[in-house]
Amino acid sequence: MKLSRTTYIYSILIVVFLYSCSKNEYIDTSITQTYIEFPNTHFMGDIHFTETPPYTLRIPIQIFGTSLSKKDSVRFTMRQTQLSIDIDTTISISPNQNQDTIHISFKGNAPFSPGVEYSSIIQLHSLGRSLDVSANTATRTYIIQKKSLSQFLSGSYSCFETSTNARYTVTFTAISATQNTIINHNFWDFPLEGQTVAYTLATDGSNTIEIAPTNFTDKLGNTYLVYGSGTYDTSNGSMTVDFFMEDAQGNMYQNGTHIFTRK
Repeated sequence: MKLSRTTYIYSILIVVFLYSCSKNEYIDTSITQTYIEFPNTHFMGDIHFTETPPYTLRIPIQIFGTSLSKKDSVRFTMRQTQLSIDIDTTISISPNQNQDTIHISFKGNAPFSPGVEYSSIIQLHSLGRSLDVSANTATRTYIIQKKSLSQFLSGSYSCFETSTNARYTVTFTAISATQNTIINHNFWDFPLEGQTVAYTLATDGSNTIEIAPTNFTDKLGNTYLVYGSGTYDTSNGSMTVDFFMEDAQGNMYQNGTHIFTRK
């Protein structure tokens, strides 16, 4: 059978492709060495706003490839100029181990300012033994931040409204890391632009919340005077706030409780 010109060309291309594959040095990807690396491209170490020194941060590492025949080790370094942190330590890895956690302890003199992000460089260094450091993931950036109270209570919440038995999503944001005020962007399930209500957070240990008297306009243009008070939980970020709404004539229009659960 005579091959057409097109079939002949395709046949030649297939042969060339198969030949090149047989010579491709990346086809055999078996690993004959034991490697250690950071699993993530960057890390964020949040310190709870109630936490006191010494602070402990945790950095995961992973081991892959062949198993070690005996215990080995690598060096770990961390540099942070703003906090004057200079850590240089050795990490031991046992045979058949595929992951571990580096625990970093900062003493009481580390001047963490709430809400400030401190960028650190962390790195693994090979000691020239059986355990090698993966070149692509040997160095990573570690962001350290001690959250303020307002940052801790920010985020997305499910709000249950007792006066209407309604449940809807609410978002709180912090005005700044240094101010103990959060903004409710969906008070009374009316998320109009500019229609926000501020919640002031007490920092005297009482865990109380106050809504100072605030003018609030609904979607129909009706204006109300909103105020209230409640409490927050420092363990899970939940909040319970009693609210009151007076109409333009000073009559009580609605009152109830908002129960905020972090989503």
